[in-house]
Amino acid sequence: MLKSVTKKLKPFIEAKLNEEYVSIANDANLYCLDYIEERLKRSNIDSNLEFIRPKAVSESTLSISLKIIEVGELLETSYPHLYNNVSKQLKVKLRSEVIVGDIFRNFGRELFREGVTWGRIVALFAFAAAISADCITQGRPELVKNVLSCVRLYVLDHLAVWIRSQGGWVDISETFKCIEKRYSMAYFLRWFDYNRLWLVNTTKERLHSFLCATVECIGLIDGG
Repeated sequence: MLKSVTKKLKPFIEAKLNEEYVSIANDANLYCLDYIEERLKRSNIDSNLEFIRPKAVSESTLSISLKIIEVGELLETSYPHLYNNVSKQLKVKLRSEVIVGDIFRNFGRELFREGVTWGRIVALFAFAAAISADCITQGRPELVKNVLSCVRLYVLDHLAVWIRSQGGWVDISETFKCIEKRYSMAYFLRWFDYNRLWLVNTTKERLHSFLCATVECIGLIDGG
């Protein structure tokens, strides 16, 4: 009897979960958009792009977005050479959606190969913002929308289950509640576990080189 009821309920449970995962991915798209726009503003880059935003945003959503930006800025300012001219470091021209998609998928695969943390998710947004800046400076601002699409799909396919298991995006604010921009790098080093061992071999030498450098700063926030 119980088995029969469970079987009947399974489609409804799966549908509900899928709905939650889609919501998590949609939120990721919004957080990444906020991050990209903040990054462009800090870099004095004008994209002339218009993005569709929700008509109303909750205080919780705004708070989470600000926290992601805060942590991401700390990563960028601590290691500015890693988050500028990324495509040049990888020696690729951002000429098409295919190229952008390949770079993003390769980066995501290696970044999360040893597991998911909030720190690595923030690093994913920082990478997306860096690639977006490169797209604009290389005369392909329309590819920024493709970057956002890559983020949403990657979260939906690979990260949504983990994010839900943490209680949703709100957990990121709790995890990083004690981080403030005024803290020194020394404080940052003491606060987070430093671990560079999660990164393993990648099939692309240049991407591997970039990721090896990236992991040194991601390790600083792997306490997430």
